[in-house]
Amino acid sequence: MVRELDDVRARGYAINVDGTERGVSAIGATLRNGNGAALAALSISAPSARFGPDRVGFFAAQLKAAVREAEQALAHFPDA
Repeated sequence: MVRELDDVRARGYAINVDGTERGVSAIGATLRNGNGAALAALSISAPSARFGPDRVGFFAAQLKAAVREAEQALAHFPDA
């Protein structure tokens, strides 16, 4: 478990393929406030049939862009 968390931190996102519900996969990342504290999480979920290894990079890039945009919008609200 610790190794997996280290991998998630290094990547900047977590992947769940059929782990919570069969046939559903997701990728998620932490949204941090202006002080760097975890505030929320954003995720993208899809049917596992549409979430192959060839799509993870695309989903990760889209998710990271959305997280950056949201964090920039919240940068002036460090206590949010």
